[in-house]
Amino acid sequence: MIRALTLAALLATTAAPALAQAPAGNSAPHPVPFTDTIPKPRDVAYPGTMTLHVDATNVQQGIFRVKQTIPVAK
Repeated sequence: MIRALTLAALLATTAAPALAQAPAGNSAPHPVPFTDTIPKPRDVAYPGTMTLHVDATNVQQGIFRVKQTIPVAK
C-alpha cells in the first residue's frame, strides 16, 4: 500500500514539470537590433608634435630607454 502511494506521488511530481513547458505555438526568440553608439574613426592630423627620445647607450645588452612626449590639445 505504501509502495503504491509512493509510486503515485513520484509519478505525479514528475509529470508536473512536463505540463509546465511552453506550448509549441510560441514564436522563436528574435535578436535585439544592434545600434552602434561608437563614432566611426576619422583620419585627422593631431594638433601638435609628438617627440620620441631613445637612449640606446647599452646596445650590447639590448637595453633601450624610451621617452615619448604627447602634447595635450587645448
